[in-house]
Amino acid sequence: MNWTQVIKESVFVILTSGIFTWIAQELWKNHFAKRFKKYEYDLAESSKNIDRQLNISIESHKKALELIYFKASRLHDTRIKVIAELYEKLVLLDLAMREMTALLKYITKDVEKDSKIENEKIKHASDIHNEFYVFYLKNKIFLSASTCKLIDKIKEDYFSSYFDYTHGKTYAYQDSDLSFKLAKAASDKVYKEIPIIMENIENEFRAIIGVEK
Repeated sequence: MNWTQVIKESVFVILTSGIFTWIAQELWKNHFAKRFKKYEYDLAESSKNIDRQLNISIESHKKALELIYFKASRLHDTRIKVIAELYEKLVLLDLAMREMTALLKYITKDVEKDSKIENEKIKHASDIHNEFYVFYLKNKIFLSASTCKLIDKIKEDYFSSYFDYTHGKTYAYQDSDLSFKLAKAASDKVYKEIPIIMENIENEFRAIIGVEK
């Protein structure tokens, strides 16, 4: 046996094996490095896409919120205008009803003149009532159900007072006691009962427009 030859062949095998192992390791390292770089690139791109989508989503939500705020702001402005005009008409109606149902009135010695003044007050109260009610019906959509309930109640009480007062005038020359009772009932409702409802309505209006009680 030629040991020299055997040793040479063994060394060759070992060297060759080592070279192949090194080449394999280098190839694997190179392959891994490329895959890692690709992974880093894909991760960076994915992060960019997520950022873009997030920015788009944020902008979309921002625009939606701005639109909601704009609509809410316009609705609130509209409600304030409606409430301001409705309250003005309500106050004018209250003043007209108070003037009409007042038990103590200034009268002249001219019966015809006094009757004319009285009829003008009755007509004025009727016209103001109708103007108030028409405006309310056209704009009640801007008011809450609880507010509408109060306004419906005060409208009914005003109408009831108006009916009692004018109905009493019809019987003024037939039954003076009945006429006075109806006129007093109408006056009591306007001066004693309706102010309580009016105060509740005012509190509702203050809450809507953001005014402290």
